[in-house]
Amino acid sequence: MRAKTSCAGWTILLLVALLNISCHKDYEKIDKEKIENYLRSNNLNALITASGLYYIVQKEGSGERPTSTSTIAVGYQGYFLNNKSFDASDSVQFSLSQVIEGWSEGLQLIREGGSIQLFIPSSLAYGSNGNGIIPANEPLAFDISLKRIDAVDLSNRREIRAYALKKGFKVDSLSSGLYYMIENPGSGENPSANAQVTVNYKGYFSDEKIFEGSTATFPLLSVIPGWQLGIPLLKRGGKAKLFIPARLAYGSKGNGKIPPNKVIIFDVELIDF
Repeated sequence: MRAKTSCAGWTILLLVALLNISCHKDYEKIDKEKIENYLRSNNLNALITASGLYYIVQKEGSGERPTSTSTIAVGYQGYFLNNKSFDASDSVQFSLSQVIEGWSEGLQLIREGGSIQLFIPSSLAYGSNGNGIIPANEPLAFDISLKRIDAVDLSNRREIRAYALKKGFKVDSLSSGLYYMIENPGSGENPSANAQVTVNYKGYFSDEKIFEGSTATFPLLSVIPGWQLGIPLLKRGGKAKLFIPARLAYGSKGNGKIPPNKVIIFDVELIDF
């Protein structure tokens, strides 16, 4: 009896899961049709990203692009695909890590002073839950101008790039704004985001003044975002340099020997996990 009940329960759960996947795909198709019909009706020619975000860059802007964690200021108008406006602001400031996926992805396509139209499927907006006056499974449109990127963010980026250039380092970066240089990738698997790791490390500033060094074991979820993003790039035995802007480290408050808004650099070696 227990086995039969368990099987029935699993069958029901599987059916529910399959129905949810099917519904999600149906709404993706419906949203795509709605957005493309809107674009045709208004003689608009938009590009589309791999995620399904439609966009038109009206003005690229100049200077830097925001990262997925940048604090920015924008002006915007949001409207449904019947052109009814539901929200607008001349200037609002926020971190791109705190907004809907469509905004986070779309605003990284332009630079300071740029403007963009976004046509966002519900899966990249408020999904099946909706939000206030926004119904569930509703695609949205936004006209957005990127007024500025946080000055500390820009200063940190320039400091990291100048240091890398001075030292002759060839660095890569993540969409979050973390810069890194893999010196030895290591071997085997990469640690998961919630792994407990053992690391040799040395921390210093761009003037090469050392503020800390040790061997330590800790859960990745307990450390600064720059480490949470950087350590999983390595396999066991791997070594890297992490160039971490303040917003992925100790921010505007600092910490002990680390001043506010300070870039910090780490030489790290992943011993075990």
